[in-house]
Amino acid sequence: MKRLLPFAAASLALAATVAFAQPPAAPAPERNLKVFPADIPQGDLMTAMQGFGSALGVNCSHCHVPNNFASDENPNKDIARGMMRMTWTLNRETLPAIPGLEEPRVTCYTCHRGEAEAAATS
Repeated sequence: MKRLLPFAAASLALAATVAFAQPPAAPAPERNLKVFPADIPQGDLMTAMQGFGSALGVNCSHCHVPNNFASDENPNKDIARGMMRMTWTLNRETLPAIPGLEEPRVTCYTCHRGEAEAAATS
């Protein structure tokens, strides 16, 4: 019986370890942020991406390489970055400088109206 006691204790310790073990944490998605702040919470980033998709009527693969969202291989991703910078400049600098405008705001939808190509006015 004395010889079985260490074996029983080890078995109990192993069972407890297995019972309370946590699965390995999923790796954080790779990020390649050049316009958004590096510390933007993942939920806020996803909300912004969904907003872009709605404003342009596109899905993720319009700007991203499927299964590799950090890749810069899709040229539309760099175009989107330029458009983000333009929109932010308009909202932070250009429009506030116009007297009489109250809370001016330009969004992707302002020009795109749910289409991948911006609406033409002619």
